[in-house]
Amino acid sequence: MEMTCTFGTPEDGRIPLHFEYKFFVVNPSHEKAEFRQILKFFKQENPKIISVQCSDGKSSYGKNLQLIEIEGDDPIGWEGPRVWILPESQQKDVWFRAEYSIERGASDFHLQFFAQPTIRVILRVKNKPDDIDLRTSPATKQQPNEWFFDRVFMPGDKISIWWEKSAQP
Repeated sequence: MEMTCTFGTPEDGRIPLHFEYKFFVVNPSHEKAEFRQILKFFKQENPKIISVQCSDGKSSYGKNLQLIEIEGDDPIGWEGPRVWILPESQQKDVWFRAEYSIERGASDFHLQFFAQPTIRVILRVKNKPDDIDLRTSPATKQQPNEWFFDRVFMPGDKISIWWEKSAQP
């Protein structure tokens, strides 16, 4: 999975964040498997889904980007249509993409939860203001504005991203 987080210009104590991600779904079984892409947000994040895509060839995928209420405390989100993933031995990779924006506080955090086993995540951060300190969950490798998580994330695991105004001017 590759995920890019782009910081927007802070306004009224809020920072707009633009996220883009892409991942492949592999079905190691011998039977076809159902998969649904799901995005979840909290209402106070003021989420906006910009686009979602799937390489399965159906032109209708991602046409209805209506946010709906999802079970839980206060979440809203988007649930993609069911996609059948053939066994790995019978097909090429199927990829999914999503692009969305949210608003968070000037000193805040974002959690990326995993609902399916996920191998290797790359996080890239763009346009981070100089007066913001940023840290993430422990990464295997780090380069400027790029973190590599070379591990398996199981359902319920997460990557945390925290940021806060720098103590030094």
